[in-house]
Amino acid sequence: MSDRLVQDATAREVARTTFDRPVVLRAGAGTGKTAALVSRVVNWACGPGWDASVGALGGTASDAQIAARTLSRVVAITFTEAAAAEMAERVAEALHDMSRGCAVIGVPQEGLHADARTRATTLLAAVDQLDVRTFHSWCRRILVQFPIEAGIHPSFELDTDEDILEQVVRDATEEHLTAMLSGEQAAALLRLFELDGNRGPADIERAAISLLREATPPTALEADPWAQGSLDALWLRIRNRISLTLDLVGDALDGVTRAKNGQKLGNGLKTFRSVLEPGAALADVQASLETHLPPNLVGHLS
Repeated sequence: MSDRLVQDATAREVARTTFDRPVVLRAGAGTGKTAALVSRVVNWACGPGWDASVGALGGTASDAQIAARTLSRVVAITFTEAAAAEMAERVAEALHDMSRGCAVIGVPQEGLHADARTRATTLLAAVDQLDVRTFHSWCRRILVQFPIEAGIHPSFELDTDEDILEQVVRDATEEHLTAMLSGEQAAALLRLFELDGNRGPADIERAAISLLREATPPTALEADPWAQGSLDALWLRIRNRISLTLDLVGDALDGVTRAKNGQKLGNGLKTFRSVLEPGAALADVQASLETHLPPNLVGHLS
């Protein structure tokens, strides 16, 4: 057996039998990740999980009670509803096959508990206690149970497709723009839209949705973005990006005598970087950008 096959078999055995520490599996599509997870659930439920439930419930508990508690202690979280349904179905099929004494893919008979077949029969009857959910569904369940602790309204709604978010933003944008365009700010607002590339309500909606997606707090919008301190922070970020770019390709551009546009671009970046000093005025930076890095030259970057 090759080293890779030995490593694969060892990894699958760890996934199937190791329950005293977290286990991470990394594998590509079609390599049997679901089978490995099913084998882990089945092995735990028929072995250590069952024994733990016996200890927790005491000697008077029935097998049905033990099975229900055991499966209720399993949480399987997937990305999609289809994957969750498949996982639950695969576990049920594995328990069904085990209860009949049939082989289960990924579950060697020699590694099972001596009473695995009997336990599988009882677990199959309690398989509805198995909690297989998507990430969204699991998180929603936690929030429903602990809304106050999470700082949300107990009657919250999960806006998975962001339909509610888009509608709320659209209504708010329409309400505020209607009020502004009916007042003294109308001319200034229209001029602002014109200066910023003929932007309109749709652009405001997209910007608002982006801010909400990132959970940007209102206090973050209170600071003046044109204050010198904010500009200096921006200049520093741009300087660092330019320096990184020049470190990566600057020497290459300087060494190519025929790449005139490349040399112009490199020189333009260096000159523009020199302008980005603390205290630089926005107008001066904009003028330097237009002079040393005009759109037709920057277009060669694409």
